[in-house]
Amino acid sequence: MYVNSGYRCPALNAVVGGAKRSYHLLGRAADLTTGSRADNRRLYDILRTLPHHELIWERGGLWIHVAW
Repeated sequence: MYVNSGYRCPALNAVVGGAKRSYHLLGRAADLTTGSRADNRRLYDILRTLPHHELIWERGGLWIHVAW
């Protein structure tokens, strides 16, 4: 599993088009990938069973955004 994005400072968040109230700004979000959409689907299904504030299947499964 790879973490594509974790904590973001406000300047980086603005550059990548992040939400103004993104959990990334608080260090409470991560964008994850396994390297394959099939394995991302498995990871997503596991994450659905765990506590979180946000769980988003991004760009057709290229990565998963999870915030807690």
